[in-house]
Amino acid sequence: MKNIHYRSWASKNLALSLSAFSLIVMFLFVGCSLLPVSEEQALKETQLRETELEVNVKQTLIAQQQRNQSVASTLQAQQITQASQNIRATPSPGSGNPPKVVNTPEAFDPGRATDQALATQTEVQSQLVNTETPAPFDEVAFLEWMKSANILLYEDMTARLDTVRYVKQTLDRMGLPYKNDGSAKGWFRDDLASGAPGGGPWDLVIIAAEDKDNFEGEFLQSAVEALEQGSSVILEVWFLDQTYATSASLLMGQCGVEFDGDWIRIPPSRSVLFPIEGDHPVLNEPNSGLVYSKSSGYWWDPDGRKSYDVGDLLKLAPGSSASLLLGTTPDSKNSHAALTACVDDRMILQTFSSHMFTFEAMTPLWENYIYNALKARFTRSS
Repeated sequence: MKNIHYRSWASKNLALSLSAFSLIVMFLFVGCSLLPVSEEQALKETQLRETELEVNVKQTLIAQQQRNQSVASTLQAQQITQASQNIRATPSPGSGNPPKVVNTPEAFDPGRATDQALATQTEVQSQLVNTETPAPFDEVAFLEWMKSANILLYEDMTARLDTVRYVKQTLDRMGLPYKNDGSAKGWFRDDLASGAPGGGPWDLVIIAAEDKDNFEGEFLQSAVEALEQGSSVILEVWFLDQTYATSASLLMGQCGVEFDGDWIRIPPSRSVLFPIEGDHPVLNEPNSGLVYSKSSGYWWDPDGRKSYDVGDLLKLAPGSSASLLLGTTPDSKNSHAALTACVDDRMILQTFSSHMFTFEAMTPLWENYIYNALKARFTRSS
């Protein structure tokens, strides 16, 4: 009995020892896993994660590029198919039936169709770029061209020996060549009909119809003809109140203006014009800071024996793109105008009499007229 008791006690001791050993091993293992990670090991793990992320991103980009190429190939194939269908659907000239298409390499060339599509796309993009970014104005070339511009002048103040011809004097000061028809209506009509030297249209046609004893509605038609030929036109006229519903209607319609009132019997104290569109080039190039109040009193009779009609006032027509430049009311932007630029600034319409103001006041303004009208012509023809 004693021997059996001893073996049982030994077995229990051995089992307890093994259990204790197992607990120690487990404690050491868990303890080692809970020890803090060194900075070097943490850096390695971070680098490893970054490398894995970079690889994933590259794989994603490669997959996206492959999908894009697949889509592009599909679109190109669709375009080629559509081009082939269009060619087959196009009837031959002079025939009501579609042409017979032979299934040969010459019947349809996908490469040629693709090249044509790319060429069309390039042309459209080029036109869009040209529309959005126009070429800068070459002022040096313009000034050189202006020296030989073809200018036709009609100015009916030649019979008024008590004053000077404002327009002729301005052209002479600018040093520009011009065909001077004075107040000879026949010469002017012939020169306008025959064109400039060489047979082309005149670059600038000036009609200064100011003389109150010289009413000629045909000058309005002459201005329209010159515009239609591509010329720039400067028109000074005072009798629209008598012609706006008849011979002047076409001219005013092209300019985008309507009759607003008659400007008659204006004393020197009221001979004042105010800028409406003050930043317009016609009022600033090449002369700026101009004053429109230096009256000459030329068309004023203090004795009241004559009531001179010095001009007319205009207003914008609905939807008009014209620019009203000078007027009799400083706060009116769409009416009471006596100076207008229209037809892409190729026409300058003055509806007040130049000699109402002094020569010193009008010469720089007329120089601006001539400069900008020629500039509009140069821009259109270049």
